[in-house]
Amino acid sequence: MRTVWLIIGIHVTVLGCAFVFAGFTTLVTPSEAELETTRQACEGERQKGWWHGFIYSLSEVGSYRFRGLSLAISHWPERPTNRRFIYFGLACLAIAAVIGYYLGAFAS
Repeated sequence: MRTVWLIIGIHVTVLGCAFVFAGFTTLVTPSEAELETTRQACEGERQKGWWHGFIYSLSEVGSYRFRGLSLAISHWPERPTNRRFIYFGLACLAIAAVIGYYLGAFAS
């Protein structure tokens, strides 16, 4: 019976991680309006010259590298479906923690 609980716990953990990851990555994805403003700014720089557009693109890539958490926070109220992914993933991880506790994974 412990083997069955172990297999269930592993699958619930994988599902929980997948749903949390899917919810977070869809929250971090910029909206169409945000992409359009970035596109327009990039086109404005490209009209000045190829080099200006290239430098602007590099600066945008650098700024997007650290914007994940701020984008997730700003999109949190706007995207309820993505929040459901995260909630379901956290519920799966909680079930996996209960199964792990039952199997003695947290015993010292």
